[in-house]
Amino acid sequence: MDEVYRSICMPSNRPLGNSQRSIESALTYIKLNKDTDFSVSDNSGDLLKSEKFGQQITDRFSYHADHSLSETQNWLNAAKLSSGKFIMFMGDDDFIISTKAQMTRIDNPLTIGLRPNIIVWDKNSGVTAGSNFAITERTAKDRIQKYFELAKGNNNTLYSFIRRDISLDINFLCQEFHPVKTGYYDWAIVLAYLSSGILQVDHSSIYVYDNNNWNGSEIDISNRIKSLFEKGGVSDRAAYFIKFFLGIDSFILILRRQSPTSRGELEEAAIFSLYSYMQSFAEDYNKHKNLFTSAEQSIIELGSQVTDINSMLSWILKVIESFSENLVPKYINFYENCIYRPWGKF
Repeated sequence: MDEVYRSICMPSNRPLGNSQRSIESALTYIKLNKDTDFSVSDNSGDLLKSEKFGQQITDRFSYHADHSLSETQNWLNAAKLSSGKFIMFMGDDDFIISTKAQMTRIDNPLTIGLRPNIIVWDKNSGVTAGSNFAITERTAKDRIQKYFELAKGNNNTLYSFIRRDISLDINFLCQEFHPVKTGYYDWAIVLAYLSSGILQVDHSSIYVYDNNNWNGSEIDISNRIKSLFEKGGVSDRAAYFIKFFLGIDSFILILRRQSPTSRGELEEAAIFSLYSYMQSFAEDYNKHKNLFTSAEQSIIELGSQVTDINSMLSWILKVIESFSENLVPKYINFYENCIYRPWGKF
């Protein structure tokens, strides 16, 4: 067996009819790429699906079905079944295709990931977007700033092959300690990746992202975001605070203690990301102030008095408390398990 360089990890919850083509695309991919393995952790409970793919297990295809696994357990188990130096978490409604181009090999110790050529499609419009940019800026802050410019609101860089230790560190922290167990914080994950090193393009792979869940009117998309928060066990009103939460999530994950980047560089990047999101949150708040309670408004508007990062972090806890008092100790716990310091210290 060839050395496994890359792994495709798929936590799958969809039944056979909705996931078969995605799984089969990855199976075709590993047949054409002998240095790649593929693992599926399936908690769908679909017996037809487990019978079909349970019979196809090889030394480079792992399939584990267990309906009792939580979403968190399913996610982490998919990674546990893999062995590559670089791992990608693949959606079970997406596709991956191998091209004739030679696979990119890492030639820079600062490189933490390989980004496939990524295209976005939906059933009504077909292919709606595509991107193949690299992020190679020298500092963590510059990489994050460049990504904001290039991504233009589309965070499909999430579907990249990321160095195993970095990917598992960040995803474990989210799955184990994040206060809201749902998928809204994908931007924070990608910014944490980019704070760790540069991202090269791998022209040997095309990732096809199924955008059908996010295709629709502003109301449809808003309702989708609300459903994510409800699924995570908090009020769907958290959708009004999404930029606020992404700001503190990215700050915490960028500053995680296991990052290979120097602390000074991380602090600069984390503060830049936090302030960028808080500015965006303030703009949203001013446009839609009527969506917030009077108690929330009184605390949010104290943000105008924030003068430095210490007062910002104190204000953040007050805003969280105004929205949901129960989230405060959970966010403090998340902070401490990522940064290994008390809230406000980094």
